[in-house]
Amino acid sequence: MGPELILGRLFDDIGFNMIPEQLFGNMIVARRVCPTSRLKTIDYLYRFLDRLNQWYSKLGKEIAYGHRNKVLKRIAVVS
Repeated sequence: MGPELILGRLFDDIGFNMIPEQLFGNMIVARRVCPTSRLKTIDYLYRFLDRLNQWYSKLGKEIAYGHRNKVLKRIAVVS
């Protein structure tokens, strides 16, 4: 349960929990904790990613870019 709690928290902190598909979060955490053969899951993932792209592509990009901008604001260059 530890990795799921940590990765789930990171997933939420980034903001991807705004995508209202629980399966998306479960898939991301599962792939990090217990990677499986892509050959076994490609059909399943392909169908899910098609749906995700169709419904949540814009929201996913906004979340990712917003998180990137938050992180980059905390980085300072020391010369």
